Amino acid sequence: MLVRDTESLQVGESATIERLITDADVAIFAMITGLGHPLYLDGPYAATTRFGRQLVPHALLAAVLEVMLAGVFTGLRGLPQNHTAEYLAPAYVDEIVTLVCHILARNAEGTLFTCAISATRQDGVEVIRGVVDLALEDLPDAPIIEE
Repeated sequence: MLVRDTESLQVGESATIERLITDADVAIFAMITGLGHPLYLDGPYAATTRFGRQLVPHALLAAVLEVMLAGVFTGLRGLPQNHTAEYLAPAYVDEIVTLVCHILARNAEGTLFTCAISATRQDGVEVIRGVVDLALEDLPDAPIIEE
């Protein structure tokens, strides 16, 4: 992850990450949260539904978006505050999702950013669209843990 000088963040700037969401990712997320829906955990079951395959929980995608907001843009100093999101379509297990954050506004103090966020499947279908207020905190430098 990139540690940024948050003073240099400007309106109009964007960050993009790609993430392969695997069956193991979904299984670990389900263990942590207690989410046990077979659409997320049982490929053969999901194949019999209108979706035709195993889905990624939207909450897991939202968590990956938070990783981007806190890490890529702000070097672990950004904490999402208010947010809204539309869940437009499903994302599928074992596919790459592209997540984008675009700075729309910055307060005069440079401590609060309003950002457009989106997530898109590898076939180009947008799965999440929203807006988040990202507050910058005056935190000490922290070690960055890579995946």
